[in-house]
Amino acid sequence: MKAPDAATLPRIIRFGHTVDLRGRLCLLARVKRRCFFIPCTLLFCIRRPATGNTVERGEKFMADTQEQELLEQIYRNAEMGRDGLYYVIRRTDDPTFRKVVETQLMEYQSIMDEAEQKLRQQGSAPTGASPASRAMVRMTAACKTARDNSPAALADMLIQGSSMGVTKILRQIRAHESRSEDSLALADRLRETEENNIRQMKQYL
Repeated sequence: MKAPDAATLPRIIRFGHTVDLRGRLCLLARVKRRCFFIPCTLLFCIRRPATGNTVERGEKFMADTQEQELLEQIYRNAEMGRDGLYYVIRRTDDPTFRKVVETQLMEYQSIMDEAEQKLRQQGSAPTGASPASRAMVRMTAACKTARDNSPAALADMLIQGSSMGVTKILRQIRAHESRSEDSLALADRLRETEENNIRQMKQYL
């Protein structure tokens, strides 16, 4: 049975509940002198016209959701970069190289903290990269540096990681160009960080 429109509801005179031949609980009602059995489950499907406030709330919800998606991607990309640097710090024996990497790590952490703060202001929290993704980063780093942990080898690995990071964040920026200036500025900051890291690591090749 087709669900009645919202405009029809005021003309419905409720007689009471009954059970139809299929055993479904129904509302016995009269509309314009005609009686109907309306399954109670059907009442939840009544169409209601969208009001201006409803549309505005829907648009705001979609905007907030996309904003959170962008911030989550920023957090996740920075987290993956930070985890890779943690591994490199443990592997390198060069104090100068370690100091450069530690500075890069602090920048990643700063971006993560800002993304988390913005997410919490919106009533959300970062989920971060999955344990499987983080384990894959560690395994890949271990394989690439198993025989050579020189600054050149470590720098080459970090350049590859930052290059992937630039590609990912550029895709996110282009996909969320209509988002708030603050979030886009943070995404652009992450892009600049990745590109700066590449320039610094090229000095060790």
